Amino acid sequence: MNYTKMNVKIILSFQKNIIFFETIFKSIFSYRVLTTYTLESKSDILSFLDAVRMRIPNNNHYNEERINHMNRHIDEIKANINNYHDVYCFFDRMSLGQTLTVYCGLEYREQDKIFKDCKNVGIDFGVDKTPDFISKFFTLIAVRNCVMHCNSLEILIRFYNPKTKALRDSTNKKRFTTMIKYLSKEKGYTNMM
Repeated sequence: MNYTKMNVKIILSFQKNIIFFETIFKSIFSYRVLTTYTLESKSDILSFLDAVRMRIPNNNHYNEERINHMNRHIDEIKANINNYHDVYCFFDRMSLGQTLTVYCGLEYREQDKIFKDCKNVGIDFGVDKTPDFISKFFTLIAVRNCVMHCNSLEILIRFYNPKTKALRDSTNKKRFTTMIKYLSKEKGYTNMM
């Protein structure tokens, strides 16, 4: 196998694994949210999103930059609320990053139920606790965005901010390298269901 064929095979494996995770997670997430919360109208959804926004800084120890980013996600979701006639389509159309933002703002017991469902179908990144799952999920999104936009994984691993040439520390490099190895492995999708 030459270098080009090997790269294509790895990229396809990445994409399959990412799309599989995204599809299954969003399905589990939507089911749990829509069966737990009363979201029958635009005002119900707006109230739900306001509660999510309030819980995010209380549930997590995120820095101001991340909280501001998550607040922008909520603003984007609210801005698009009129584009969908059905709440089911609305949740389906959220980006993976927006979905993670809402997930981080759910009540702990709901986060745990979703994580347990993910664990049952094998999309748990090999962790046993919801906070560890969320941490891995943030890493997955960064890798996903890099792969899907054909950017360099090497730059993602090495640089916190390529524009300022700020380098990642060894812990963060390892976090990204581990996720890349996880996503590059062929998975038996039929065995996961």
